[in-house]
Amino acid sequence: MNELKLTNTERMIMEVIWRDGELSNTEIFDRIGEAHDWSRHMVKFYTKTMADKGLLGVNQISERKIKYFPKLTKEQYLASAADGFLRRNYRGLSNMVAGLIDNEKVSREEIDELERLIHDFKEKNDGSVD
Repeated sequence: MNELKLTNTERMIMEVIWRDGELSNTEIFDRIGEAHDWSRHMVKFYTKTMADKGLLGVNQISERKIKYFPKLTKEQYLASAADGFLRRNYRGLSNMVAGLIDNEKVSREEIDELERLIHDFKEKNDGSVD
């Protein structure tokens, strides 16, 4: 999956839609726009742009009323962002974990949890564990 990058404004809009579900521009503005000193036009601009980028789906309620819904889950976004972070900063998960272990930033409990996760992954995907 290619890394999905959201601006701060896009992230705030996605957060409210992930939390509350399908929303109109007015509903988005009422929930977060005023607190951030946004105009209604700015919300409309961002939702249209996000729909054009494939981040939001559009539900045409009537000729003048549109509601937006997320086309990806928050979990999908976070997985993409985490993958991008790992590739950019560590060239992968194993390099990050190795760096943390070398600098003694990982507890024994965290190592045990990583081993359990790896064991469960292998069992699920291979059907056997070494």
